Amino acid sequence: MDELDRYRQLPENPERKNPFSEVLTYFIEDAKLTEYARNFNVMKESYTSGQPHVAEGIAGTRDLLQKVIFEQIFFNLLTAAKLKYIFNGASDCLKSENIIGLASFSRSTLEHTATYASTITKLESAVDRLTGQNNLKTIEDTLKTLSKFYHISYYGSGDRNEKENHTSKPIHIHDAIKDLDGYFGKVDTSTDKDEANSIQHSFLFQEACTRDEAVERFGIPIDPFPKTHVVRADYDFLCDFVHPNYGSNFLVTSGTLAEGLIDTPNKYVRNLNILFVKKCLRYWIYYKELRLLDANVNLKLSSWLQRAEKKGAKASRIFSKKAPKYNGDGKSIETAYSFPTARDKMEEFDMFGYLLNDLKASNYQQSIAEIGQNFIVDRIVLDDGRVVFVKWKSHDE
Repeated sequence: MDELDRYRQLPENPERKNPFSEVLTYFIEDAKLTEYARNFNVMKESYTSGQPHVAEGIAGTRDLLQKVIFEQIFFNLLTAAKLKYIFNGASDCLKSENIIGLASFSRSTLEHTATYASTITKLESAVDRLTGQNNLKTIEDTLKTLSKFYHISYYGSGDRNEKENHTSKPIHIHDAIKDLDGYFGKVDTSTDKDEANSIQHSFLFQEACTRDEAVERFGIPIDPFPKTHVVRADYDFLCDFVHPNYGSNFLVTSGTLAEGLIDTPNKYVRNLNILFVKKCLRYWIYYKELRLLDANVNLKLSSWLQRAEKKGAKASRIFSKKAPKYNGDGKSIETAYSFPTARDKMEEFDMFGYLLNDLKASNYQQSIAEIGQNFIVDRIVLDDGRVVFVKWKSHDE
């Protein structure tokens, strides 16, 4: 029994007939992609229509913040749009048994996810530099550098008006791979059962595979389950089957020069087929994790933008960082922890992080305990079973 047969014999579920069904549904149902992908100007218009008039000094900072927010949102939607087509192509190749096409689409999912990771890496770096910053020139230079990176990422080069020897180089895929490896490069090989993912994604978990076992299952001495630098290892692995060399030759012959059959997949191709599917789905999972990181860091940019739009705003205070402070003991709704000095949702959440650290907690579950006119109280269950209450203010958008 090969891997594809084992996959299809999992508990009966109509969606399992196509391992890409969940992925394709994810992209089809993405509300943002549906609403804005065909006309990004609609989103920009709705975003800017209610902006107040602010002083010129603040307006310059505000406009730069708004520009990089739009550019990062655009890259988010752009990546989703391209991945939708790439996964559709991979699905079609699987159905039509186009093994070389499936290998190519597998590598493409990796490359596009890695490029998206690069934009988030640069965004996080810029946010770190801006946090607590009060020098207007440093603020503007940081935002302009970030915007220039987006320009290069989209057009593949720097500003065409720049002198030739100063033109920025396009993003190299190996640099993007390093960025993605920085997030996910070391895979946990633990055999502990993951209850959240065991039904849908258990077949993606790392496997122990010796050289001899690889030859037995896939016909060639490969390591399809790297333990570190996973993205780079996956890229090299997939390139072997995409480039016109032994890997792609092996997919459509008996595997030996001037012997056997041509244009007739050998007996190992079915196992390689499902392995390419696994690689595709690995990068869909990584992409979803990256979107959460993207949303979190973009929330900080949006908070800074809101501060820049307020009456009487000062450039030196937009990026200032409040010392963490919380009130209450968290034992009841009436004495819930609160963050009175927080200026916005992002600052509240940052202070909540300090609270969790003081409580020596890392994971938690939350549910609404009470909704008031200008506040919400959450019931927080910490990972050690303790229950605390946290009060959040309703901030003006």
